[in-house]
Amino acid sequence: MKIAFVYDAVYPCVKGGVEKRVWELAVRLSRRGHDVHLFSMKFWKGKDIIVHEGIRLHGVCPAQRFYTKGRRSLWQPLRFSLYLIRPLLREKFDIMDCQQFPYFSCMSAGFVSKIKKIPFTITWIEVWGDFWLEYLGKKGLLGKLIERYIARFSCPTIAISQFTANRFQCTFHKPVNTIISVGIEFGKINSVSPSLEQSDIIFAGRLIKEKNADLLVHAVSLVLPEYPELRVLLVGERPKKKKNSELYQTKKS
Repeated sequence: MKIAFVYDAVYPCVKGGVEKRVWELAVRLSRRGHDVHLFSMKFWKGKDIIVHEGIRLHGVCPAQRFYTKGRRSLWQPLRFSLYLIRPLLREKFDIMDCQQFPYFSCMSAGFVSKIKKIPFTITWIEVWGDFWLEYLGKKGLLGKLIERYIARFSCPTIAISQFTANRFQCTFHKPVNTIISVGIEFGKINSVSPSLEQSDIIFAGRLIKEKNADLLVHAVSLVLPEYPELRVLLVGERPKKKKNSELYQTKKS
C-alpha cells in the first residue's frame, strides 16, 4: 500500500509525543513493505523530498516557530495547510492519515481526499473542548468551533487512547471508529541498565507551559517541610529555537 501521514512536525527534528508516534508507525509500516510518505514542514537542508530510514519525507514549506508569545501560533498551521494541498495532489495514495491537531491540515487533506477519491482518516490525539476558552480567552471560541467542525467530518476517526475516545464521544456525541494506542518499545527499555540514581517523583516531558512542570515544583515545595528527604527528578528540554535541524542532511532520493 502507498500510505501518507500528515503532521506539521517530524521526529526526531521535533521530539514530541505525536511526532514519535507517527514516526514509529511509519517505520514499522515501511519495514512491512509499504510505501510510506510523511508530509510535514521542512526541517532539513537540501531537497524538499528526501528518504530517511525508508520513509519518503515531503517538506511542504519552510519550518516555522510553533509558538508566539507562549501560545500556539495561528499563522503557522494556516500556512502549512495551504502549502500542503499541492504536494498531496501530486501523489496518488491508497490511504491518508492526518493528525487532528492543528486542524487546518485536516481540511486540506479532506479536500484532496474528495478530489482524488482517496480514503482519509483523522487521528485524534486529544480533545480540548472548553479548554480552548481557558487557553485563549474569548479568542478560544474560534478554536473550539474549528475543533467541532473537524469532528463532524464523515471520514473514519482514530483515537490514541480510551481516554481520548471517551472525551471525543462526550464532547461531540459520536464514537470514534477505532483506538490505536501509542506503542512502547519494551525491548529497548529492557536493554537499558537501571540507573543508580533514585527519585520519589519523576517528570518526563518537554519543559513547556502546557506540561505544567512548574505545578509539580510548586506542589513539592509545599510538602518539603513535612518530607525534607523527598527527591524529584525532571527530565526534558525546552523547545529548540533553531529553524532547521542538522539531523537531516541532503540525501539522494
